[in-house]
Amino acid sequence: PRPIIALYGVDIFQIAAGRYHVAAVTREGKVYTWGSNLYGQLGHNDLEQRFIPQVVKALEGINISSVSVGTYHSLALSDLGEVYAWGANGHG
Repeated sequence: PRPIIALYGVDIFQIAAGRYHVAAVTREGKVYTWGSNLYGQLGHNDLEQRFIPQVVKALEGINISSVSVGTYHSLALSDLGEVYAWGANGHG
């Protein structure tokens, strides 16, 4: 194991690791994702994989309190109880 250099100085509060991608939430409510993006599960409005964590810009201005990831999808829960989902949607 080694530290993720791109997250130095970022106060990570929670992390979720799936089979192909990872999501992390900061204490400020921002979401970072990285890994495979075959179905848009990183939330960056494209299908490019990323090896360096990047902020999910679509969630900027929303205070996210937790994330969860599946094989090809991601979910985020806001502090207001709103649920956001992105990625594969083959079963609803």
